[in-house]
Amino acid sequence: MKKYVTLALILFLCLNLWLPAVHAAEEEENQDENGTEEERVEIDKSRFQPSLVIENISAEEAVAGGEFYLSLVIRNLSKSPAFNVYPELKVVGTDSMAPFSFKDGAEAPTLQKIEGEEARTITIGLAVDPEAISKDYKLQITLRNQNAFFEDAPTAGALITIPVKYDRTKPQLLVSNVRLDPQEPAPGEAFTVYFFLENISRIDANNVVVSLDGLENFTVLDVSSKKALSKPIPGGKVSSGIGFTLQAREEREGNQVELTLTYSYHGAQDAEQVERVTLPLDREAGASPRLEFTDIYTSQSTPGREFLLSFTLVNRGDKAAQNIKLTLDGGNNILPLNSPS
Repeated sequence: MKKYVTLALILFLCLNLWLPAVHAAEEEENQDENGTEEERVEIDKSRFQPSLVIENISAEEAVAGGEFYLSLVIRNLSKSPAFNVYPELKVVGTDSMAPFSFKDGAEAPTLQKIEGEEARTITIGLAVDPEAISKDYKLQITLRNQNAFFEDAPTAGALITIPVKYDRTKPQLLVSNVRLDPQEPAPGEAFTVYFFLENISRIDANNVVVSLDGLENFTVLDVSSKKALSKPIPGGKVSSGIGFTLQAREEREGNQVELTLTYSYHGAQDAEQVERVTLPLDREAGASPRLEFTDIYTSQSTPGREFLLSFTLVNRGDKAAQNIKLTLDGGNNILPLNSPS
């Protein structure tokens, strides 16, 4: 029995001596060469946060069915850069940006980096739904961005009112000018006529094709009576000249031709217009003369006294006018004293 007690006492003493030694060894491992404990360094990330503000907002006129650009001037007030900066748009009172959408179905534009204390401009192309109501829309702009650790940083925001107007939601082409080459063709001489088309809408006209019908007045001498424009006609712009070579018919009734204009817009939508145009020829041919009064003049008249009425008679047709007789009917108020010979 004494033997077991002695062994237990020895084991107890060994454990008491060994455990403090192990603990001391662990402490030594946690000490550096100078005998001091290592310290963990905590980085204060708040010192690396950007601080963005929207200094200025400008927007073009917004028209239902059209497109416009929104420009933001963004300044970083902090010395730390901002990364992956992009705008998030939402119409106030809704959960979306309707009736607006990013132009051509694109995503929101992104600035990869704005340096500390730097100002950058971001331009956003927007389209307006053709069915948009004509009213003012309040657009909430929120700038999302990240700090140097690519963690979400504080956002910046601003409000802008976008008035949406209703305008023509498809192109509208008009013949704005007509030129002849030569300017005064001789009777029977072939000539080239150039038509200039103006798009008075705000919507671009694409794939424009012009077809000319000379009616009973002119013969088209070109291989084809159709001409395709190589470029679209932007809204508010005028096309280059579209030329056709024509020759007047002997018994034409006048100077009119008919243009059929076809074009596409908003991607896959097509439209057609028909325009009648009178060519600026000095004389109109036809089966009969065409007389016009010009330069009409009257001297000062007083009741009961004579006065002079004069005018010029012009024949606008190619056929001569003969045996011309003029009749003046002034009722009971004006009595002609003579007639022109």
